[in-house]
Amino acid sequence: NIRRVRLDGTVFDGDAVHSDCAWEGKSATLLVVRDSTERKRAAAALMESEARYRVLAEINPDGVLVHVDGKIVYANPAAVVMFGGLSEDDLIGREMLDFVHPGDGRKAVDVRKGLIADPHGATTLNIRRTRLDGSSFISEDTAASLTWQGQVAFMVSSRDISARFAAEQSLKASEERMT
Repeated sequence: NIRRVRLDGTVFDGDAVHSDCAWEGKSATLLVVRDSTERKRAAAALMESEARYRVLAEINPDGVLVHVDGKIVYANPAAVVMFGGLSEDDLIGREMLDFVHPGDGRKAVDVRKGLIADPHGATTLNIRRTRLDGSSFISEDTAASLTWQGQVAFMVSSRDISARFAAEQSLKASEERMT
């Protein structure tokens, strides 16, 4: 990696390779320089973009999980708390279905199949979830497919709506008693 000056005087970053060779019967060095300015700019922009999205996921108050082939590869701090972990290591590597209530397993699998069929879509659903301690809660999930380290993955944003669901059920029961 070297800085070079073009004939017009502008400076650029370049990647250089050299090789010893013969030129017109004399020993010489062949030097090939490729302008890497744009590649470096693109790499820096990508790193900046990835950092922005990581911050968005890390500070999101909803739990965010990413899974590849059914195994969790990313969990934000809110997901760790929501599912009863102490660190993301408590969730990473586990089966996504470990955190879905057994009665809703089919629903979760169907959502995944739908996202495979429509990789640009997103789905929102209410689903029963299971914490590490075995307790359960009701979650409003939004799921979408994405690429994670070159593999098809699924990102799920989960919001615990147990209190809202209980309030709705209470209101419904109250209304039924009044009629």
